[in-house]
Amino acid sequence: MLNGQRAKNISLSICDSASGITDKDNDEPHQPENEEEQCCSTVMDEMEKKYLCDEDFDAGILLHSMFFRQIEYIKFQTGTSPCKLAIEKGLRLVVLNDKRISRVGDNTRLLSLAENVTEADFAWNNLSEWSEIGTLLKLPNLRVFNLSHNPLNNQLEANQLPVAPLLQTLIINGTNLSLKTMRHLLESTPALSELHLSENRLIEENTDEECNEALSLSVETVHVNRCNIKRWETIMFLRELLPRCNSMFIADNPIRTTYVNSRKVHNGMAMSGINQLNMNKCLLDEWMSIEALAEISTLRDLRIAHNPLLAQLSVEEKMHLIIARMPLLEILNGSAITDEQREKSERFFIRYYDECEMKPPIFEKLVARHGKLEQLCKVDLSPRKYANVTALCEETGFRANVKINLDHSVGSLMRTLEKHTGIPIVRMRLFLLSSISPFSEELRFPNQRLSSLRIDDGDQFLIQVRSFVYFCHCFVRRNSCNVKTNKEILVDLCTAEEAADSRAGWWSDVYREEILKW
Repeated sequence: MLNGQRAKNISLSICDSASGITDKDNDEPHQPENEEEQCCSTVMDEMEKKYLCDEDFDAGILLHSMFFRQIEYIKFQTGTSPCKLAIEKGLRLVVLNDKRISRVGDNTRLLSLAENVTEADFAWNNLSEWSEIGTLLKLPNLRVFNLSHNPLNNQLEANQLPVAPLLQTLIINGTNLSLKTMRHLLESTPALSELHLSENRLIEENTDEECNEALSLSVETVHVNRCNIKRWETIMFLRELLPRCNSMFIADNPIRTTYVNSRKVHNGMAMSGINQLNMNKCLLDEWMSIEALAEISTLRDLRIAHNPLLAQLSVEEKMHLIIARMPLLEILNGSAITDEQREKSERFFIRYYDECEMKPPIFEKLVARHGKLEQLCKVDLSPRKYANVTALCEETGFRANVKINLDHSVGSLMRTLEKHTGIPIVRMRLFLLSSISPFSEELRFPNQRLSSLRIDDGDQFLIQVRSFVYFCHCFVRRNSCNVKTNKEILVDLCTAEEAADSRAGWWSDVYREEILKW
């Protein structure tokens, strides 16, 4: 009992000394100075909660240390244990979204813990001060940095931030920074290759600034999706601010045209160097916009799905009419364009516009390449759904032209004919007289599909009333296993006939004699 109490005291002593907690700290806990400090957090606090706080693991180490190797436990708590070093030095990815982070915290501790971090994601927090951003940029191996949807201050002076020499991807979606602030921010990222500016609603307003100085000389890919950009001039201006850019993602913007009315500005000049362009979910509604994109001699990869221009076209028409208009395009909506595909599209294009009065500008060029093409015959190879046939019944004098659904069954057709002829299905025999066969075929299987009979327009269905002798013979055979007299069978037969035909009583004495013989 004494040893157990002593072990407990030792463990408490070790924990308190290792974590730096004194009696004074316990007696006078820290009180938040204001409400803002209560609701905000720091990068270091959240990192320790997420990446270092493992109570089960610590408890296991504690028990092992108390009874076997107390010295090793002390080393673990002071940061020299190999296990603790592996946790700290091996961290490569930090994701702390929506944690109400407004400050970094202990700078020295951060640089030690995140020394090898290459990707840091602090989206949807409360970071606003550039001094805190500068501390994060000091991480020596940082390559991907996400500050999306943080209330960043729009006041940033030149050379205020430290240089991040290895940073390659910067994500500042939804921050609404001015071009001036953005320019000073990008000055500290000399190796930046990919810039995310999506959901920045002020981009089009910022392009009215007179300063045309480049934002960055290293950025090759820019994302400006969902930025409410309406004018193509804004896209041209962004291309001018990023002279090395070759990939632009401008999806989900209300852009209606890809050209400007001024003859002085053409896509061939302003957008030269763009190799990849994503315009999915824009509002393009005329073919002139596609022809304007064809002026970009370097454009090889285009994504242009979900635009009003293409809404009423088939998949085949969308593909052919775009490919033929853009002779230099190599990839359309993610699919490679082969030489065979291009030739097929150009031939389709010639036939599509051959009978139109207004022909696209490239039409004559394609005709000169492929010649005048005849229209193709339209052959429908899909299975037929309906057939127009004739139904005949000599007994009742019924004759009619009927349109039948070939997806239905023989039984379904017989039920339809029952309504017109008055012949019950149990008394009906149905024959098919086809144009491809000189012999009639009796349809004996109610569940058989009409489509399997190769029925064509003009074929005939012959309807006959099943003979009563045959009907009686089947009835008697069904009841032969029962011990009944001929008289009883005859009574049952009469009852069955009355049920099958409301016109009972039509048979003659000859049929009765035949039944009595059985």
